[in-house]
Amino acid sequence: MLLLANTAKLIRFLAALRIPGIREANAVVDESSATKILGNAAITEAQMIMTLPGAKIDMENVDVHYEENAVIVWILSKGAGMASGKIVDIDEYLRLHGLMTATLEAFRRAIRESDNGACPYLAGMQIEQIVVTPEYNVFGGWNGWCATITIR
Repeated sequence: MLLLANTAKLIRFLAALRIPGIREANAVVDESSATKILGNAAITEAQMIMTLPGAKIDMENVDVHYEENAVIVWILSKGAGMASGKIVDIDEYLRLHGLMTATLEAFRRAIRESDNGACPYLAGMQIEQIVVTPEYNVFGGWNGWCATITIR
């Protein structure tokens, strides 16, 4: 397999990813580009922001290598809790938690289905680790969840 082949397949998967309840997924390179995307005050619905995956390649020898990719996904909504007088709006975090769960399940389902050809993008890959954390006031006033997904 070519070096960075999994990175290209993962980018194609992210571009095709659709989650009900999220209008669109926005690919970014870094946090400053996410802030630019989310700086539009007219955005009212939940947003998915995801980084293009980075890669770590371990070389066993010149012919054998193992590629590990990491992608960061945020599911966010504009900080409505501040308008209601609450710092943290539990109902909104729970709604976004459901969207994050659907997103993570989409990754897991795609890897499961890659064996039968249903999702060629993630064929031969496995999820190594997922770390999920709540987010508050990121990218200029957005709240929700962040998941770092490591795939090998």
